[in-house]
Amino acid sequence: MEVVKLLASWIAQHKGKIGLTMMAFLAFLVILFPFDDLSDLVSREVAKATQNRVFIQFDKVELSLLQGAGIALQNVIVETGNLPAIKAQELKLTPSITGLITGSPAGQVDAAGLMGGDVAASLSSGGLSEKGNDRKKLDFKAENLNLEDLRKLGNVPVALQGKLNLSTQALADLTFTEQPEADVQLSIKDFVVPPANIRTAIDTIGISGFKLQRIDLKGRLADGLFLIEDGRIGKEGDEIKGTVKGRMGLQLNNQNGKISQVLGGYNLEIDLIVKKSFQEREKLLLFLLEAYKQPAGPDADRYAVKISANNPFLPPSIGALR
Repeated sequence: MEVVKLLASWIAQHKGKIGLTMMAFLAFLVILFPFDDLSDLVSREVAKATQNRVFIQFDKVELSLLQGAGIALQNVIVETGNLPAIKAQELKLTPSITGLITGSPAGQVDAAGLMGGDVAASLSSGGLSEKGNDRKKLDFKAENLNLEDLRKLGNVPVALQGKLNLSTQALADLTFTEQPEADVQLSIKDFVVPPANIRTAIDTIGISGFKLQRIDLKGRLADGLFLIEDGRIGKEGDEIKGTVKGRMGLQLNNQNGKISQVLGGYNLEIDLIVKKSFQEREKLLLFLLEAYKQPAGPDADRYAVKISANNPFLPPSIGALR
């Protein structure tokens, strides 16, 4: 206790010198340190640490002192194997000082111009789970991401278009000994499916394409299940308009540091109003639902069905929604 008092007294007596030293240190970082020479060094070290699986390049590094000390990288390019390069106009990293001291990852990441939009993510302590595992709290928000860029990154065969907004708050054990918990809100504006051939569990179906003004989804991930609490498809004036609710299996596994997802069975309740113009064009797409069609006005029909399967790769069971 006496040592603490002496230390506090010494700091009080020399606070001016300490402040001047800190200012000089920051001045060195801002003015003298050769940040622009870091690109090659960082790229080499990242490639080495990932066994040449990840490469990163950037044009310029700036020290940021607003809203916490951090660094900002300009014109960032990240390349990972066979996937398309990920580009951002600016990537700002703001690590938690406490996290650096304790060795526990925490901090904030902001990316501007990433896939045409902006992304912000923060990682902090989430306390212990009921089983005693250390969890992290993740807050993630993405605005106006190009669906086309996401499609290429996810290797989706259909050239989907639109603007994606996503907000997630999650609690996760980073070793994935336990399944994470997350609340998810997603919206897509100006959703476009161009003409394509889509492979289903039964056969390959050709579609002529369609557009939707908006798709909104609210759900929750818990115990290896993704629960769709409220899903809304289309708006007034679209050829398709309706709702979807239900659940599907979704587990995240950690295999030697590689995170993979495992899809499980699903049980969905779908209630759609489909205009006859769409029905005429997409007869094959709606073929399995034809038995459940009900009149919904002079130019549209209602398709209210329950679709389920224990295995997502096998043909589903379809019945009328009551």
